[in-house]
Amino acid sequence: MKKLIGIFFTILIIAALFLFILGRINTLVFWIVVIVSAIVAYKIIPKLK
Repeated sequence: MKKLIGIFFTILIIAALFLFILGRINTLVFWIVVIVSAIVAYKIIPKLK
């Protein structure tokens, strides 16, 4: 389960970076995705069993 969630958020960050480079999303949306992913990685995933 942890690995699946980790893969999902990795793909999400890569997609956000790609869309940011292409100009499809703005800077604020990009950083929100990065910050939410970091919070999930450091706070939520370690607590999963």
